[in-house]
Amino acid sequence: MPFLSFCIPTFKRKKFLQKTLESILSQIEKEVEIVISDNCSLDGTKEMVESLVQIYPFIVYTCFDKTVPCGENLLHVVSQAKGEYCWLMTDDDQLEPKGLTKVLDFLKKHPGISGLSVNVQGYTQDMSLKKNIFYSHNLQQDTLFFSAQSFYNDLGAWIGFWSAQIVQTNKWKAAILDRRYLAFEGYHHLFIIAAIVHADPCWGYIHQRLVGYRSDNESFSQEYGKLHRFFIDLQAYDGVGRIFFSPQVKTRVKAKVLRSLLFWQIVRAKVEGLNIDEIRQVVLHSYKIYSNSFFYWLVFLPLLFTPKMLLKIVRPLFKLIRKCYG
Repeated sequence: MPFLSFCIPTFKRKKFLQKTLESILSQIEKEVEIVISDNCSLDGTKEMVESLVQIYPFIVYTCFDKTVPCGENLLHVVSQAKGEYCWLMTDDDQLEPKGLTKVLDFLKKHPGISGLSVNVQGYTQDMSLKKNIFYSHNLQQDTLFFSAQSFYNDLGAWIGFWSAQIVQTNKWKAAILDRRYLAFEGYHHLFIIAAIVHADPCWGYIHQRLVGYRSDNESFSQEYGKLHRFFIDLQAYDGVGRIFFSPQVKTRVKAKVLRSLLFWQIVRAKVEGLNIDEIRQVVLHSYKIYSNSFFYWLVFLPLLFTPKMLLKIVRPLFKLIRKCYG
């Protein structure tokens, strides 16, 4: 039985998935398997992976007969894993050098730990240059958490980042017995990890950047649309905080989510173009959750009503204010 399973849901990303697999295969250990769940891709993904299965029997591949919601694909790939731990990897990120060894060593040093989060390195979309990204955590060193409240306070806004999470498989399976995760469209893993930590608050964090992240390349927004993706994030973090954590911790995490995730989603959406009805929807949904936030009034709302032609001029100012309140 493998110790660690890489769990990779994929959909129409053959060229990116191939690079992801190459980064893992270059570091592979005997106690590791790679599990891929294909959401009925028609771009040659199946042929590419099946050719690799012939060479590497520790690659497990399944393919849906028709396209399903991405959340269902995420759940399915973990259900196929046999490892004691599952590394939840997206199909366009890459494993940084020595990343696998670092994670295996940490898990074996802390047997029975519920899970582990790692730091990531931002890159340009083609992975040719390193790029500064806005992190939704402020940790500066390896950390072990033994309190669910401390975990969520420091890492709550980070656990939505799929490729940065390694989870004990049996605890994942126990957590999904709580069917409330089904309400978290596209963010099932956020609810599941929160439930795991709430039940058994022993979680690790590795500060070394072990995953390479392609900026501006996520498929989530492409599947759901820029605005619906914003609403999903908005409701998911608010809901998880309300269910599992104290009001004080929930409020702090919501503030991090606004500054480091939601704000930049709207910046990208503004650049692409938001009409007045879409802006109205954003205001109606966000006001319910963030009406007491100083950052919301000072930065977020002015951004929404900044004309697109002025956005490039004022964007450095938004970055400066965001940094001051980050």
